[in-house]
Amino acid sequence: MSNKEELVDELKALNLHHNQRLKIMEKAVKGVVPHEEACVKLFNCPVHQWMENRKPLLNKIYGSENIKALEAYHVKWHEQSDKVCEMLSSKSGESGGLLGNMFSKKTEISEGELDKAMSYMIVLKELTDTIDSNFKRMIKRANAIQNDMFQEKRSTVYDLKDKLVIALSSRALFDLEKENRIFDEEGPEAYYDYQLKNEETPLEVGTAFQFVKNLLAINKSFDDKLIEVIILSHNNAATGLRIGRSIEHYQLEIEWSGWTSGTSVARYMDAFKVDLFLSAHPEDIQDAINANVAVATILPYKPRTDIESDMVKIAFDGDAVIFGDESEKIYQERGLEAFLAHERENAKNPLSKGPFFKFLKVISDIQNRFPMEKSPIRTALVTTRSFSTHERVLRTLDAWGVRIDEAFFQGGVQKYEVIKTFGADIFFDDQDTHLQYTTQDTPSAKVPYRYQSLIDE
Repeated sequence: MSNKEELVDELKALNLHHNQRLKIMEKAVKGVVPHEEACVKLFNCPVHQWMENRKPLLNKIYGSENIKALEAYHVKWHEQSDKVCEMLSSKSGESGGLLGNMFSKKTEISEGELDKAMSYMIVLKELTDTIDSNFKRMIKRANAIQNDMFQEKRSTVYDLKDKLVIALSSRALFDLEKENRIFDEEGPEAYYDYQLKNEETPLEVGTAFQFVKNLLAINKSFDDKLIEVIILSHNNAATGLRIGRSIEHYQLEIEWSGWTSGTSVARYMDAFKVDLFLSAHPEDIQDAINANVAVATILPYKPRTDIESDMVKIAFDGDAVIFGDESEKIYQERGLEAFLAHERENAKNPLSKGPFFKFLKVISDIQNRFPMEKSPIRTALVTTRSFSTHERVLRTLDAWGVRIDEAFFQGGVQKYEVIKTFGADIFFDDQDTHLQYTTQDTPSAKVPYRYQSLIDE
């Protein structure tokens, strides 16, 4: 049996412990068993002892913050159990048990004492359910992760294949419009000189800053990071010093970078296992999407820095972004009626996968590691499709096994008000007609078409 299988079996066995302990406690209250049999102190609890011995591995699997929360619930469970045990001990008589004494009429029990005992048991039941749900999520997570997580000897090489990897240019993360004008108007030497002279001056935040900051905050819930952000820039390493100083200034946990001194960065997408690439450089954008990477041109936007959030909100367009562009092509060539007829005829046939399918799938997998109501990521689909074509969209998402938290079928109405109300950290669309309005209130990025796309720009 592998270490992984052993751990899962141990989790399943321990998951039963507090449910069984609760049943014994209920019997003690009713006088069915002696109260001494029901009462177990925290430090004698096998779950506590096991978690202390397995903590390093549990932190990697479930996240240190989640383990701390589970330990807190476990302490509360035993504090509540101690209260019940104290009451049983002080009130038990010959017949045993609080309720046993009441019904035997050998010891007088006040109504207040009975209510207190019942309230203790209600809270104990709620804590038992919480511990149970945490163990079930740990079992699910343990089953899902790679076997090599459990091996004692692990490679020292850091593997990116199981991470969400976001690559972005320095102009996507910071406001470099002034510096870019110097480059265009005065040339690279003047640009490099300016950057070096202002090395210690932090850059202003750019369009994707809040999106990146909120994404990186998710790593705090896990010892083994889920998300990596990489700076891939046309700058050279020397001018990258100012970018590095700015990253330190804003306390962003970005440890990876690549500086290509003017050559294309798109060729490094596969090497870094990139799931999403954000840039302002047209050639890199086109090369990356032709290589089947989810990529978007970041659009100018002045973000607010006074807003703090513990959630990442991402909004997507549908056709040619999450989905393929075949249906959009029918609409452009043959009109609305032909599009509607085609979608109704194919309502039970899933749409093809668009350039952002893989990115959405990775996001959905991260969401599944949290209870739905506590997920740090929230997604929205905002499409100009009408409600009459929603069936094919929803069936497609279900067939893919991906999660979308909110969906809006706009029927041709402008999207910007819905996007603003949703509070997106970033919005991805392929149409300028929508992006020119959303950029006024929302960080936005344009998804380009592949060279082989059916749609002409």
